[in-house]
Amino acid sequence: MKRITTPLVLGLTALGAASALGQVQTLLNHDFGPGVRDNQDLPNSSIWYKGGGSAVELNASPGQLVFVRPESGSQLIGTNFVANTAGYTLAVGEAIVMRYTFSADAVGTPAFNTDNRMGLFSYAAAPSFRPGEDIGSANGPGGGAGTPVTGYMINFHVSSALDASPFDIRKRTDIEQANLLSSLGHFTSLSKATDLEADGGLLSDQVYTIEFSIARTGAGEATLTASYLDSALNLLAQVSAVDNSSPYFTYDAFLYRAANNPSKGGAHTITGFSVEVIPEPSTYAAIFGVIALAAVVFIRRRRTTAA
Repeated sequence: MKRITTPLVLGLTALGAASALGQVQTLLNHDFGPGVRDNQDLPNSSIWYKGGGSAVELNASPGQLVFVRPESGSQLIGTNFVANTAGYTLAVGEAIVMRYTFSADAVGTPAFNTDNRMGLFSYAAAPSFRPGEDIGSANGPGGGAGTPVTGYMINFHVSSALDASPFDIRKRTDIEQANLLSSLGHFTSLSKATDLEADGGLLSDQVYTIEFSIARTGAGEATLTASYLDSALNLLAQVSAVDNSSPYFTYDAFLYRAANNPSKGGAHTITGFSVEVIPEPSTYAAIFGVIALAAVVFIRRRRTTAA
């Protein structure tokens, strides 16, 4: 029987640890291939709904979903990426990562009043409020007394310059307000500072990805990161924040409220939307660190034996 070497044994142990900690889990990966917005087939597709009145347009065609802001008022789009309202609860060492891939047909000059608001939310304590069809309000249902809706959102710019705080990461703190995204006052800002200086801004009809991740780093700790990526997934701008005070770890829904102002990007063509749960990068680093250490030990032992 072939002898199993020390690094292989430790490597298998490390990979077993990775398995125990959990591999990447896709909750939703929607490329809109069938060209419809009412097909619930998780994780391949989900039902997309709109809010804001009859003037709001949300049109699906093969490979894309297009929403057009009305001439007045705001617009809401959203989807549920977990079939049940219990949602997905992050374990320590896991992160939930949302990616929204889009192009905008009317990127304007900077208008930094952050009227683009999107986030990840939990309706576990308010299951009857979770939207699953088109609704009249552009603000999104926020629960009520005794039925809170929790989560985090990002305010962001769709403009030709991203240098002045491209993202504002916010935590929902007025959790029983009926209107989820109607007011910034329902949220507390955690960070606007840029970790990486923004490289210029966005261009009309170019593809970009907004990535928003929430990593559970402890029993009551979370690290949040919002990023702008270009079509080649190069990083354009990034903002991070740490929440050490009662962060939220359960999620089942995505909502996006967009203002009608053309400087916010005009019509959006969405070509991809995904939500994944992954082990935190530090977990991978620890795993591969064990493998590397095992290899060093093995090499040293071989050299000692040879001498």
